[in-house]
Amino acid sequence: ELWQRLVKQGAGRPESLCIAAYPQANPAAANAAAVRRMGLFQELVTAARGLRADQKLDPKQRLEGVVYPHDEPTAELVFSERAALEALTNTTFSIGEAGATRAAGATRSTPEFDVVLKLSGAQADAMRQRLEKELEQLTKVVENTRRQLGNEKFTARAPAHVIEEMKTKLADYEAQIERSRAALGEAG
Repeated sequence: ELWQRLVKQGAGRPESLCIAAYPQANPAAANAAAVRRMGLFQELVTAARGLRADQKLDPKQRLEGVVYPHDEPTAELVFSERAALEALTNTTFSIGEAGATRAAGATRSTPEFDVVLKLSGAQADAMRQRLEKELEQLTKVVENTRRQLGNEKFTARAPAHVIEEMKTKLADYEAQIERSRAALGEAG
């Protein structure tokens, strides 16, 4: 209805939207710099929200954080889009210098930046307890998986895809243990 009332007929326009060609993107209008900038902004928001979720912090609670940009374009983006970043993450951010001493708290790093959420004493204690419990559980799972893979009767009977899946999961568990130990070291 709107098409027929608002679009002028003729000039190669079909009579109905139903038979019109689907619009195609104009490659000449693409802006690679803007796409990269938006992707970097999305990474910043995802990192801050991910940290908040990892620490099981209330999304409604206002936090303080620091962004340490690794290059000039990232620093410029954080500076120019700080208000949007703060609104989307419910965090008040400051911008840290590249060589400055890092603030204490939960950290997430990428090649372009580091994000640190400052935690209160109670939040830091809760994070340490959670990481210690997680390490204990993962260690048990790794020991059990290694024991199964070391059992010749089990490996002889199990299908090859099950053995490969267990080896893959074992590698994932070991990587998670290393990440948890690193996070515990930063929190400690």
